[in-house]
Amino acid sequence: MKMERTLSRDELLSKVWSLSGGDTRTVDMHISRLRKKIDDGIRPALLITSLRGRGYRMHWEAERTCSR
Repeated sequence: MKMERTLSRDELLSKVWSLSGGDTRTVDMHISRLRKKIDDGIRPALLITSLRGRGYRMHWEAERTCSR
């Protein structure tokens, strides 16, 4: 399954917690906790990638591409 969509912190606040505006750093804390919970040591791993200035994206490790 491909997960191409990037969600901003504001979108996550709105869709997950039904909040508009507010402290988007809360999202960062929850993403950090999710990353620890989904890291089960099995490969390919499900990753949550931070896209600077855009938000977060979930993808499988095998789908990851290097950008330089």
